[in-house]
Amino acid sequence: MSDVYINPKDIYALHIDSWTDYWNNKLNLFDNVHGILQDSIWLPNKELLTTLAATYILIPTKMSFVVPILFCWGDKGSGKSSLSLFANSIRGFNQLFSPSDTFASLRNALDSMRWIDSYSKEMEKEGAILAWDNINEETLKREPKIYQLLLYGYNRRTDRVSIANSDGTNKEYNVFCPKIISSVEPLHLKHEFNELHRRLLIIPHKPFEKFTRQEALPYQDLDINTDKLDLDSISWEGIHENFYKFWNDLGNCTTYATWRNQLTKKTKKSFKIPKIITSSRWTICIDLLCTGLTLGVWDSPQHAVNFIAEYWDYMDTKYLHIGSATEGHLKDFIDEEVGLQIKQNKVLEDKNLDPIEVVIQASKLKERLIFLQQTGALEFTPRTKDINNLMWELGWKLTTKGWTQR
Repeated sequence: MSDVYINPKDIYALHIDSWTDYWNNKLNLFDNVHGILQDSIWLPNKELLTTLAATYILIPTKMSFVVPILFCWGDKGSGKSSLSLFANSIRGFNQLFSPSDTFASLRNALDSMRWIDSYSKEMEKEGAILAWDNINEETLKREPKIYQLLLYGYNRRTDRVSIANSDGTNKEYNVFCPKIISSVEPLHLKHEFNELHRRLLIIPHKPFEKFTRQEALPYQDLDINTDKLDLDSISWEGIHENFYKFWNDLGNCTTYATWRNQLTKKTKKSFKIPKIITSSRWTICIDLLCTGLTLGVWDSPQHAVNFIAEYWDYMDTKYLHIGSATEGHLKDFIDEEVGLQIKQNKVLEDKNLDPIEVVIQASKLKERLIFLQQTGALEFTPRTKDINNLMWELGWKLTTKGWTQR
């Protein structure tokens, strides 16, 4: 038996394609990343979703303040894991986390990726990202600290998770960074994770065989067996240098800061934000838009805003309108009780007149929920917290007067 160790990586390095074979040096960073994604992961809205995913992958960790969680959701074999692996490669990492990983392993990995000195945490590295594959509802329920990591780790200012030590003291961990999670479960529709919903940017995935005729149209001249790029058959060694070359450039970082100031300053803005972009949606999209503007994805704030409005319109129409039975009954109740008043207020607002305060009696809502529960019309027994959260999402808050519009 030979004593020579045969390293498969050395062999494949000589016999598989390199990422450089698919990289066009005449194109910029975004166009190259976008092109590879478009050729390797086929999505039901080709241009819109690929542009969103490519921009997210290139978000600079050091320069950003609020980064949503990119949630890749869909059936098995639809490219969810491939997107996460590619995002890791772009940033020079190869570790894809799984449901078996603990909070301790996740936070330790993030500390290693994010800080030059993980003890002092004074100097931050560029590029940290958490890519977590096959997450499920049970994982988040079983590991509350992991759920906290997702809830608080999207905002740099609230990213400290405090964990009790065995000696009674607390230790704080900084868990901010871009995060990509994937699941076959519709976590964005689960009422248990209501607080997580507004932190998600969803990328819906489908096996190509399940594409509608309209969804398949952009791929009509392609053969999935021969024209689709297999990311596993390519060596990505060294591709991350392009990401770091771009974001370690002072000029690019200055441009990013300039765009962020323009999008967030309190003075009158030079662009209009469509109503479909709610305040919570706007908050999680600012750094994504700054990334795209710096990379040259869009040439003006208005074009950037129009793009993200198109994304939310697509999601609302195709995926987010499928709410829970409880939410649907609440919408029907609100419409029955005050639907006419809301319409009348809209007329008053259009005439620049003050609207009339709309109030729903709390007792009426309670009576309706008891009736629906007794008749088996609800998919779960709603707690007060659940109802408050659902009503808040629908635009209502509970006051001493009753339920009022917020």
